[in-house]
Amino acid sequence: MKKRYIVIFVLFFIFSNLLTAQTNHYRVKLWIHQFEDSTIYVYSSYGEKKEFLLDSLKMTDEGSFILEGDYRMGMLVVASQHQKLFSFLLDKNPNFTIDIYPYGFYEVKGCEENQKYLEYQKINKEHREFVSQCETGIKKNPASRDSLSLLIKESKAQFAKFQEDFFKQYPNNLMTILYRSIKNPSLNPKFFSNGRLIKEKGLEYAYDIRSRYWENFVFSDQRLLSTPYFYQKFKKYTEEITMQSADSVYVAIKDFIDTANSRGGEVYSKFIIDLYLEKLPFMPFSFNESIYVQIVENLLNQGKTPWVSPSEIDRHNENIEAIKPFLPSNKFPNINNLDSIDSKYTVVLFHSSTCESCKKNFNDLLDFYNNYSNKYNTRIVSIEIGEKPGEITHPWTNWHINPQELKQRYGIDIIRTPEIYILDREKKILNKTVIYSHIKTAIEGWETL
Repeated sequence: MKKRYIVIFVLFFIFSNLLTAQTNHYRVKLWIHQFEDSTIYVYSSYGEKKEFLLDSLKMTDEGSFILEGDYRMGMLVVASQHQKLFSFLLDKNPNFTIDIYPYGFYEVKGCEENQKYLEYQKINKEHREFVSQCETGIKKNPASRDSLSLLIKESKAQFAKFQEDFFKQYPNNLMTILYRSIKNPSLNPKFFSNGRLIKEKGLEYAYDIRSRYWENFVFSDQRLLSTPYFYQKFKKYTEEITMQSADSVYVAIKDFIDTANSRGGEVYSKFIIDLYLEKLPFMPFSFNESIYVQIVENLLNQGKTPWVSPSEIDRHNENIEAIKPFLPSNKFPNINNLDSIDSKYTVVLFHSSTCESCKKNFNDLLDFYNNYSNKYNTRIVSIEIGEKPGEITHPWTNWHINPQELKQRYGIDIIRTPEIYILDREKKILNKTVIYSHIKTAIEGWETL
C-alpha cells in the first residue's frame, strides 16, 4: 500500500512538471547607447501578473547590461527608473545581443526572432506616431482635415499591408501568434440588421460570441502566458461577456478548460485552475464560494485535474463541506431565536471589538440603517465574536456569542471579520459578503426581481 502512494506521488509530480510553463537558461547582453543611467529594470508578465520586476541590472564595466538566468519564454520590458525603454523576447535562442540606439534604431545578433519582433515594433510605433501627429494637425487646423485624413488612410493601408506580409512570412513569431490569439471572433451577420444588433437576438448573440471566443487563440504556444494579453483576454471572457452569476461563470471556466485541453493547451488549464484554487478559498463572498464548490465537485473530484495531488483534493473537499451549508438558498442557523424576527430582510453582521477591518467604511452600514432599513423592511443584527462582550454598541440589535459555542451549536466557524449574511423573510441566505455597501446593492437587486 505504501509503494502505491509513492508511485502515485511520483506520477503526479512528473505530470505537474510537464504542465508547468518551461524555463530555459538565457544570457542576454543589452547595449543601450547614449543612456546615462547605471541601472535598468527588466519586467515580465505571467498570467494575472501583468507586470512584475524580474531583475534589476547594473551596467558592466564595458557599458552593457547582462540578463542571465533561468526564465520562461515570453515578452520582457526594459525600463529606466522613470520610463519604459523597449521590449524584447526570450525565445529559442539562449544567447544573443541587442543594441538599442536613439530614434528607434536597433541591431540584434544571434536571435532572428527578436530581429523581426523589434522590426514590427519600430514600424508599428512610427505608424502610430504619424497618425497621432495628423490627428493633432486636424484639431489645430480643421481646414487641413481632408488632406491629413487622406494621409492617415494611406498610412493605415500601408501598415495593414506590412502586417499581412509579416504574418505570412513569420507565422511563428510571437507578434503573429499574439495578433491571431487576441483577435476577437468574427461577428455573425444573422444577429444584425442594418449594422445594428437585433434586440430580440441579444442573448443568442452573447452565447454565440462566448462559445467562439477562443477560436483564434493558439493554445499550443506557451509563450502567451508570459505576456500581459492572455489574462486580459480571460478576464474579459469571464467578467464582460459572461453573465455574472456563479453558475454562468463556472460554466465559462469549464468550457475554457475543455477547449484548452482539446487544443494542446493543458498548461493554460492548469494555470487557471490553480489560480482559482489559490484565490477562491480566501474570497468570502457567496459568488466566489459557489464557483469554488463547483470547481472542486465537478473538476477535481471528476479526475479532470490530474496534477492536483490526492491530499490537496481532500483538503479542498474539507473546505467546501464547511462552505456548502452557507451558500445561497440554504436556511441560516436559528441563532438566539433569529427566526422570530419578522422582517422582509435580515442582515446578520459578525464582528469583533478588536477588528480593524470592521471599522473601515462603517458609515456605509450606518447610512443604510438610517436611510434604507425601513424602506426595505430590513432588520440588522450585530453578533460580536469573542470570549467576553466588548464595549461596542450599535443602533440596532446587538448580541454576543462565544466562538466555540458558535461553531459547536451552529456549525459557523468565523475565521475573519466582518462577515455579513443577508437573509430573506424565511431566513434563507440570499448573499454573503464582507463589504457593507453590498447590503444595499444586494437588497435593491432582489427588490427589482
